[in-house]
Amino acid sequence: MIVTYGIMKASLRDTLIVINEFNSISGMRPEAITLDDGRAVKFNKDDFSLLERGYITESQYIERNVIADKRD
Repeated sequence: MIVTYGIMKASLRDTLIVINEFNSISGMRPEAITLDDGRAVKFNKDDFSLLERGYITESQYIERNVIADKRD
C-alpha cells in the first residue's frame, strides 16, 4: 500500500523532522521523499542527525541519499 502526503512550502530539513517524528512513533519510514525538482531521496536517520547538528547541508544530504532522478 502506498500513502502520499504533501508537505507544502517546507524545507527538506523540516520535512525530515516530520518523517523522523513519525518514524519514532510508528517505526515506519517512507519509501522515498520526492523533492520539488523531481529527484527522490531516502530517509537516512544518521544523515538526518548530521544535518540537524550542522555537519552536512541539505545539498549534501540529497547527494548522499538520492535514489532516483525523475528529471531525465
